[in-house]
Amino acid sequence: MKADGKIVKVRKASVAEAPPNLAEIAGNDAAKEKPAGGRRNRGGPSGKNIRSLADLQKAIKKADRVKQNAQTQGKIGELRRERDNSRKQKMTREERRALRES
Repeated sequence: MKADGKIVKVRKASVAEAPPNLAEIAGNDAAKEKPAGGRRNRGGPSGKNIRSLADLQKAIKKADRVKQNAQTQGKIGELRRERDNSRKQKMTREERRALRES
């Protein structure tokens, strides 16, 4: 209140500086690696929420990466099966029986 009896409203001054990063103060290395906002980066849309050309391009790139990964895993599985089959054919009857019993 002023001396003449009028009430004056006072606003708080806005703080221009950003709040301190708590991860740096605490020394937590895991928290420093997270992106701003605490959310992880998922790599773009996966077929839903495509709202722009950039989102569509990201979805196409992600689909290409997924397809490439699936093909790689398929080749690895095929090579593993071939290796196991050739090993089985080289084994003698007794070795196969010992392998089954183990």
